Amino acid sequence: MRTIGFLLLVASGLGFLAATQAFGDIGLSFGFAAIVALLAGIGFLIAAGPVNAWIEASRKEAAAQFIPRKMI
Repeated sequence: MRTIGFLLLVASGLGFLAATQAFGDIGLSFGFAAIVALLAGIGFLIAAGPVNAWIEASRKEAAAQFIPRKMI
């Protein structure tokens, strides 16, 4: 998820550069797309921590189900 977040931040930087080069409706659309990519990239970076923690917890829970128990 962090990789996707960083790629979206790079795409937003390129979108802002393209928005300054283009003019009219095309420049506005590049600018809006860059803002959306920036916000989505920040969201992916923020969400990466809790999602990775949730995945790790579910792995531990799944592994705990398959630990053989000694019969007494």
